[in-house]
Amino acid sequence: TRRSSDLDGVKNVPNPFTDHTNIEFNLSKVGLAHVKVFNLVGEQLWKTTVQGKPGTNRVPFALNTLENGIYLYSVEAAGMNFTGRMMVNR
Repeated sequence: TRRSSDLDGVKNVPNPFTDHTNIEFNLSKVGLAHVKVFNLVGEQLWKTTVQGKPGTNRVPFALNTLENGIYLYSVEAAGMNFTGRMMVNR
């Protein structure tokens, strides 16, 4: 029997982006989701906590002070953690 993950489908759209992107993820049930953005040195640049719902969740992200380059984002929910890469290209 295959069980679906409590947290999956994590991505940011669009990627690369110039001014803003949406960090998207799917949850199998209601729960808190912690979303963070880091630079490649590991410094946390932004964070938010949202009440996730079953299905697709979208968290808007816009931080106009970011330089061109690659950044990391993490989504922690349902006892799971996912880290992805996103690119700012102005």
